[in-house]
Amino acid sequence: MLFFVLISSSFMMLLPASKAVEPVRVYVDPSSVVDPPVFFNVSVKLENVLDLAGVEWQLKWDPTVLNAVNITEVMFHEVTPQSDWDNIQRNWLDTDNVIGVARYSYVYTDGVKARENGYLPISGNHTMAIIEFQVTGVGNCTLDFTDSVLGDMNAIPMDHENANGFFSNSVAPPPQPPSPEESADVLVYLDPHQVRNESLGPQTTFSVAVRLDSIANHSGMLYVRFRLSWNSTLLECVNATDVIMHEVTPQNEWDNIELSMEWDNAQGRFYYNGIFWDMQRALSGGYEPFFGNHTIAVITFQVKDFGKCLLHPYDFRAASLPSVSVLLYATIDGYFANTLNGDLNFDNDVNVLDAILLAKSFGTRFLNTNWSEDADTNGDGIVNILDAITLCSCFGHFR
Repeated sequence: MLFFVLISSSFMMLLPASKAVEPVRVYVDPSSVVDPPVFFNVSVKLENVLDLAGVEWQLKWDPTVLNAVNITEVMFHEVTPQSDWDNIQRNWLDTDNVIGVARYSYVYTDGVKARENGYLPISGNHTMAIIEFQVTGVGNCTLDFTDSVLGDMNAIPMDHENANGFFSNSVAPPPQPPSPEESADVLVYLDPHQVRNESLGPQTTFSVAVRLDSIANHSGMLYVRFRLSWNSTLLECVNATDVIMHEVTPQNEWDNIELSMEWDNAQGRFYYNGIFWDMQRALSGGYEPFFGNHTIAVITFQVKDFGKCLLHPYDFRAASLPSVSVLLYATIDGYFANTLNGDLNFDNDVNVLDAILLAKSFGTRFLNTNWSEDADTNGDGIVNILDAITLCSCFGHFR
């Protein structure tokens, strides 16, 4: 028995000790810069990464005390053979000293080529970029990471920690200016905003909710009307269900609802009108006017062909008490596409032309001037490194 105990003990001693998984970190080196010379460098580093496909980050500072003189990319050119540097896709590598931000975003144009040649995915510890600063004022500030995204081989964001840097040669930076206020009373939009699925072929169906958000203080709404348009060669409406009128009204009062929902598939139009037959009865019953955020209706479409189109809400009408004044409104278009994921120019081939189109709208957010629903391949409202990775993973696909 003692023999087996000794053998077992010896065997356990030979087993490697389990190692705790170290967190993935993005950080500034050195972490603290105090009373430096007029010009100094910091490195932006990546630690403990595994199976990385693309990177995006912004580093912010107080522009009243620091200016960025230069930013140099390191990691992608370091891990990639020089003969394949033409496969490195730079989306961002720039600085803006008006707002105090450095931007970095890289991925490979052809992910298949990068994998076959052995430099994708990226793992380990790396210097991503070197930034040269010039001290222009007296103060202190954080070198603050914001909007940092690490994407893995499946274009899924990787968990990671950001370690900010710090600069000081005297006092705290001034506060940031407040954001502007919205001017509209209500917002009309579709949920989900984007229906993008290449498997939604002809005869398949999907549904979207038309939502109403109250974004200003007012005295409630007395009625609701809206219109919705789409490309009739791609989609046709097959069903619609009211939500808001039946949601705000007690069931025993539903006979007081005057509701009209019609659609014209030849023109690609949907019409909704909701009001109460007896307004005084609704007021005394406590369900008129109604307040807050609501789903107006749920609309079901059947797909007719492959392509893309906007789902455009328009001609919204609602009035508020006590003056029965018409409310100002804003609308956000919905979006449908069943083209190949990554095929931004709709030629049924995912190639470098699509990568060029994505680069043109890179960094834009929903409703920005150069925003592109096509480039936002994952529908998260921003064209960033995750969309570039998705395009990279689809590179070479065709229909």
